[in-house]
Amino acid sequence: MNFAIKVQEELFLPGEVIIEEGNIADQLYIVCHGKLEDVGRSEHEAEKCVRTLETCSSLNELSVLCNIPVSDTVRVAELSKLLRIDKQSLTEILEIHFTDGRIILDNLLEGKQTHLRNKILESDLTLHVAKHESELALRLNSAVYNGDLYRVRRLVAAGINPNNTDYNGRSPLDVVVSMLVEAGAFLDMNNAGNCLCMTVAKGDIEFLKRVLDNGINPNSRNYDHRTPLHIAAAEGLYSIVKLILEAGGSVVSKDRWGNTPLDEARVGGSKKLIKILEDAISDKTA
Repeated sequence: MNFAIKVQEELFLPGEVIIEEGNIADQLYIVCHGKLEDVGRSEHEAEKCVRTLETCSSLNELSVLCNIPVSDTVRVAELSKLLRIDKQSLTEILEIHFTDGRIILDNLLEGKQTHLRNKILESDLTLHVAKHESELALRLNSAVYNGDLYRVRRLVAAGINPNNTDYNGRSPLDVVVSMLVEAGAFLDMNNAGNCLCMTVAKGDIEFLKRVLDNGINPNSRNYDHRTPLHIAAAEGLYSIVKLILEAGGSVVSKDRWGNTPLDEARVGGSKKLIKILEDAISDKTA
């Protein structure tokens, strides 16, 4: 695709309106030269300049990519030269260079208020990025499963994030762990403990589920003799505490300093967390 022919150069005179507040844009503009103004108006106030757009500024990107109405009218303040690309052409470019979609999406989300973030996350752009990331993760998982190290290196070098998951929620690391466990491999107590505690600390409940489902001991300890349940209780992670208890996690295990997961929960003060751990002790002693 020749991108140059997709971009049009246009001149705008002072006073011209590029887009009015409340409309959904179908053209993305980049300021090459000149000055534009975002003009806002409240119910009881006259128009006022919200911000000035100068060279290299872009406008309408949020509206074009996520079908969100523009919040302010954009008016030309002085003779300006802009580059314009329509929504269809931009979509075609992102279809080819879809890895740039994640960068664009992250930039759009940065600093946005909650209601705007939610609209962006529900947009076609987000679905498009997620779809391609899942497809790439599936390719990487397939290469890992088939032991194709050359292809794995090529895919990672091409920019595929090895932490992304496929349609089944599996990352390459999940595939490796499952294969090793099925082949009879096991983690020793120290390595398993460090792995599980780090997973809990990151709050990665999906990976934790898969590791526990593959038979890893939920009471494995790290270098401080702390179990995953210690970490989850200390961080107030109720869902993870519940998961570990269901997998056989011990409430009475003591770390290097003699503290149990229940002690950690009491320090945090979460009544809900304290109760589930106390109930677990009662069930064990009943």
